Amino acid sequence: MRKAKNANKSFLAGTAVMFVAVFAVVLLFLYWGFGLAGSKEERMRQDVYQLVVTDDFGGLDLSVWLNDSLVSRHAHAGDTIVHSRLADETTVLVVDNATDRVTLIPVAARSGVIPLRRPKVVE
Repeated sequence: MRKAKNANKSFLAGTAVMFVAVFAVVLLFLYWGFGLAGSKEERMRQDVYQLVVTDDFGGLDLSVWLNDSLVSRHAHAGDTIVHSRLADETTVLVVDNATDRVTLIPVAARSGVIPLRRPKVVE
């Protein structure tokens, strides 16, 4: 009879240990799940471009294209255009609306403030 009582106590102790282990795993997954929700918002903020038209394009009426999407039709010097990142390799096209002259500006995959400058003309 004594062996049966010890076997029941062992089974009960093993079940309690398993319960604590499963409860700890559930809490760990809940912590990871709620912890990553804040990281998504932070990642969304990081994937934002602020395209600043510099004074190099002073006095011109510009259209700004990000890859194949029109971002701003009538931009002028000093304007800030906010847009989310579309691809790892992005090119900004700055088009003079009066002359249809196109300026290509490659943009790195990082986010942040990107000044749009006219490239130097080498003659």
